[in-house]
Amino acid sequence: MNILIIGNGFDLAHGLPTKYTDFLNFCDCVLEIFTNPLDKSFSLNKGTNPHQRSIHPSLKHYLRKAYANRSKNYDRTKIMLWDFNDLNELFECIEDNLWLLYFLQCDMHGKENWIDFEKEISYVVQDFDNFLHNNEFTLYTSLTEIASIDISLYSKFNTIKKIWKSVFKPKNEDNFNYKYLMDWLLEDLNKLTRAFEIYLGIIMKKITIDKVSPDITRLKIEHVLSFNYTHTYDMIYRNKDNSSSETYIKRDAYVHGEADLSNSIESNNMVLGIDEYLENDRRNKETDFIKFKKFYQRLYKECDSNAKDWIAEIKRDAEYAAYGRKILLENSINGQNDNEIYPDIRERAEKMIRAHDSKYEKTHPKHNLYIFGHSLDITDKDILRDLILNDNVNTTIYFYLRNGSKEDLGNKIANLSKVIGQDELIKRTGGKNPSIKFVKQNNMININQNIL
Repeated sequence: MNILIIGNGFDLAHGLPTKYTDFLNFCDCVLEIFTNPLDKSFSLNKGTNPHQRSIHPSLKHYLRKAYANRSKNYDRTKIMLWDFNDLNELFECIEDNLWLLYFLQCDMHGKENWIDFEKEISYVVQDFDNFLHNNEFTLYTSLTEIASIDISLYSKFNTIKKIWKSVFKPKNEDNFNYKYLMDWLLEDLNKLTRAFEIYLGIIMKKITIDKVSPDITRLKIEHVLSFNYTHTYDMIYRNKDNSSSETYIKRDAYVHGEADLSNSIESNNMVLGIDEYLENDRRNKETDFIKFKKFYQRLYKECDSNAKDWIAEIKRDAEYAAYGRKILLENSINGQNDNEIYPDIRERAEKMIRAHDSKYEKTHPKHNLYIFGHSLDITDKDILRDLILNDNVNTTIYFYLRNGSKEDLGNKIANLSKVIGQDELIKRTGGKNPSIKFVKQNNMININQNIL
């Protein structure tokens, strides 16, 4: 099998604004369009958050049309823009959304790291969990009962709670407990996930992809393992490769779900959660915050598990080859006396095994794994290890140069050492026939350019 693993860097390389910063800036514009007075000017350059807005030109055109539409047809009682159903629904998902308000006041979204968004959610949830656990409270303890506790010690959760109180404005907290607040956070996380799905749907409709990767176009990919929500590979490359789908029922696997504009909040299957942070028995016993966690969301939203079948096939091939070598060796030395001619027998047996390996690889060539635009972050450790740590898999990891800097290569080496361990990394990148190779990705080219 030829398997391509893609992360957000894949979409970014194709000119798509899929960073969380892009999404937040877009949401900031939508909030301004829907909530500002009619006589106030609309700016695409500066937002309410402390960072400059960065909006793709095609989305700027779309937002300007929406603003012009609002100026003519805006009805504050209905909060609706005619002929902009996607924006109407997006606004409903982000209006007074605790998570969006939290992110807009954070410095973190000025960074480029895709994983930070989820880490901020994790910081809040862990603060929430630790606050209850350390003070021996439960989710059903009322807010007024613990008013004397200094919640400022849990800064992330304290910030979220302040935002919640400013939005909800509860006059009496006696009737509210922390279960109420947690449910609110879960509901707003689901709304934000749906808003992100709408945003991705909008950019895929409004932005024309005009470049491709010559590295990927030359590959004969059979399966795509995507950590993205978009269908960029399928749209651009699927009809251009020469791979056959006769043997495989499903060619792609979306680990974190797929974006689909036709979904609703309820049918959305995108995973936007956190990794397990509890240790030992606590993770099995303390499940109050389990709905925020990725593994739960993958199961609950029934995300694609086709990758498990591919991994199982790869491992069966490896076991078959190992069993064949074992039988050859046992048959070759069976009945021989180790003290007499064993070295000679061992040498002949090893020659037979090498011949067997050569013959086996001609009829069963090694599986090829190509990784493009994925950071190799340890949060995806389980899947990456199951694929890379097989002796019958060759792995090619693409990295990019930015202004001649090898920073991306350095980050990938560091991350991969955490995923598979330093010893495995050294073993698999050394020698005459390394099973892991780092390859500089070529510049993207015009989609109509002949590269063959």
